[in-house]
Amino acid sequence: MNFRENFENSILNTLQIIHMEETIMIRKTIINIVADQINYDPAEVTGHSMLYNDLNMGDDEFQTILALVEDEFDIIVTERDYVEFATVNDIISYVRQNI
Repeated sequence: MNFRENFENSILNTLQIIHMEETIMIRKTIINIVADQINYDPAEVTGHSMLYNDLNMGDDEFQTILALVEDEFDIIVTERDYVEFATVNDIISYVRQNI
């Protein structure tokens, strides 16, 4: 490999690490927001947790969580989008794609 290829690979690896770190931060923040609003231990909330079934979330709690997520990440979640949220991962993915 020449210098240019090494440099490009190094940049690509760095960007992948930054992306992973951002995703981990987003995941942790959202799990903490959800857990706090429904009075769960964050360790009990996973990405696969179903918002209404597993976490017994009510509509008021869901709306509060959306507002907190919007404030935290400076985004707007439209009704067209949030009606599709079934799991914590759905929120995480949405935030990741919209920040």
